[in-house]
Amino acid sequence: MNEINSLSNTVLITASSTFLAAALAQIISHQLTKRREYQNNIREIYQSLYSEILLDIYFYFEIKTHFRRYHDVREGVNEEEIFDKIQKHVRGNLKYAGPDVIFQLEAYASHEYFEDGKGNENESKYLLIHALLNELITHQKNTKMLNRASLKKLKLYRLYYLMLSFINSTLVDEQMTIMRSRFMFRNQKVLMLIYPLIKVVNNRLKRGIRLRFLKFLLLLIFSKKDRELQGIDQIFKEINHLLYRFHKLF
Repeated sequence: MNEINSLSNTVLITASSTFLAAALAQIISHQLTKRREYQNNIREIYQSLYSEILLDIYFYFEIKTHFRRYHDVREGVNEEEIFDKIQKHVRGNLKYAGPDVIFQLEAYASHEYFEDGKGNENESKYLLIHALLNELITHQKNTKMLNRASLKKLKLYRLYYLMLSFINSTLVDEQMTIMRSRFMFRNQKVLMLIYPLIKVVNNRLKRGIRLRFLKFLLLLIFSKKDRELQGIDQIFKEINHLLYRFHKLF
């Protein structure tokens, strides 16, 4: 009797182990298949949405903010034609775009039909490109598709486009004065670290707070000597004047 029970237990354990092993193998196989499908999908998104315009995204910023634009950039080069190529390509491949890219494209496209009276068309351009870079970086986190140098470059330009948007929405006439002097930026690693804070300030806070944050940002990235050389001190005076007006109004 004991031998029969022992045999039954052995058969049961063997059967259970076989079933569990088969189930586990099935689960692992399913997860690996899903992961391969996801990675293939991301690669398709990269090839269709990004590969043709990534260099244009870099060149658009570099030309628009070049320190010696009329000396170093070839005559006849028009950065707005580069942006036009970018936005047309995105429109033609919307099925590969995420919700934030679509939202920012809609915001930009609205300027073709409506005048907002605030001069926000440039800001919508910067935010569209920022959304594109942000989604690509998110895909990279999940797939490790790009090497470290490429990822670092993506994050740097994502930061720069966000800064353009932030400065444009806060002190529109001074955005190029600041960004053309970026070769003098110090504390660039700190800038990368406070990227999320710049994003919060840009999206949610009132202009008075954005002005104070811009003042802090300029103190962070320019030395006193560089502020004097590049005319950044004049921007400080304008910020202080605007803050005084805000204080008087409210």
